[in-house]
Amino acid sequence: MARLSTRSQTRGRRTRSGQQATSGAPQRVPTSLAAPVPQPQAATNRSRVIFTEVPDTISRWRIAANNARLLLMAVKHDPMSFDPASFDGMAQRVFNARGILQKLAPFQSYINVIANNGFLGAGDFTPPRKQQRELFDLDKDESPVNATFINMLQAIAELAPLHPDLTTPRTRWRHTKKAFVAKFFYGRGYEARTDGQLESYETNAVEAIVECKAKPRQGYVGRQVDMQEAAQVVAWIKAHEDPAKLRILVSQNGADVYVTFAEYDDNWLKYIRTGKLRPLSLLRMNQFGPYPLDDADMIQKLAEVLLAICL
Repeated sequence: MARLSTRSQTRGRRTRSGQQATSGAPQRVPTSLAAPVPQPQAATNRSRVIFTEVPDTISRWRIAANNARLLLMAVKHDPMSFDPASFDGMAQRVFNARGILQKLAPFQSYINVIANNGFLGAGDFTPPRKQQRELFDLDKDESPVNATFINMLQAIAELAPLHPDLTTPRTRWRHTKKAFVAKFFYGRGYEARTDGQLESYETNAVEAIVECKAKPRQGYVGRQVDMQEAAQVVAWIKAHEDPAKLRILVSQNGADVYVTFAEYDDNWLKYIRTGKLRPLSLLRMNQFGPYPLDDADMIQKLAEVLLAICL
């Protein structure tokens, strides 16, 4: 479980009203998010866990977003609606990933085992599939979720072609957690820790981050996870502002996997740097899922995306 904490640096702060953007998508209402959400007690110099008070209505989310002075929007998509052409550079990578996966017997064996409700596998997929049996136990904690997820991600990453200058694929998934520190123009900040990340072998640059939870993403728990993941992405951007305007977060909640593509532009980046809100811009968290680990067709589609990220 990644931990979020916030450090207060001032005794108070002014609030600012702003118009909240919404989406016209008919199937689901996008939810505005904010991070960090300050606690009601007086500010101190101690770190503390945030998000103990998670908004339970859209109107309260908007208030929280306004108070936190960060503008984010989460849009939840059906997993089978993922269109790689919607995200810069993903279409060709997913096409290449699909071709690789279709030719490799160990991966196809893994998919067949899932389809037959088994827990064996072949090659690098043997350990993660055996470990995934524990994810369907009711009394599990986050440890098996985190471990099996990273192991599955790495087994998929190992299918990528070797880097031309190395004897390894271009990227690797790591269990080691990273901390990102976000400091903002109004004197507050927080630290977010991942549950793992995808790193470049050559530069160790982070290309995607991981978040895991033991419970399914439902109700109050789901809203809480949405806020935490948004906070992690914002902290990642604040800590490493590179030219990329697309950040990727992969998460597992119980036995369900999600992939989130976070998009932003220069206006939003300028806002979190300086507080200048014109023109209005949002960080858009495009979340695709769930991909259940016991659904072979879903995992086939998921693996195409996960391998494409590594190419």
